[in-house]
Amino acid sequence: MDTKTQNEQSAHENCHSTSGNSSENLSRAQNVADSFKASWRIAEGLAWNRIGDEILILDSRGDLESRSFHSLNSTAAQLWESLEQGVSYDELLAQLRRFAPTSMNPEFEEQLHVDLKAFLSSLHEKRLIEM
Repeated sequence: MDTKTQNEQSAHENCHSTSGNSSENLSRAQNVADSFKASWRIAEGLAWNRIGDEILILDSRGDLESRSFHSLNSTAAQLWESLEQGVSYDELLAQLRRFAPTSMNPEFEEQLHVDLKAFLSSLHEKRLIEM
């Protein structure tokens, strides 16, 4: 693996389908970040299952054409399971820090925030989580 560890990449590479450029994604992440004081939870009407280290999500809400399938990697899957009970941004961040190396520099800490905000923003945009 190149210079980033798997943990550093995990939240950023959570959903296999993304759209828009990075500045648009960062802007959406910032908009969602303004609401991070709330508790986040998995949206109703989703079917999901853990398969090995990953989680597969089926969104069968709506008509046949609007249904979608999502896959989360191992780190994102652990965060997803926390969302089942409802969890705050700070609680998710603390959980993400447990996956991190024991000595984090300020740049790594900032990247955790960026990745977590992008993760939550992506899930929220896809209507997979709600506040």
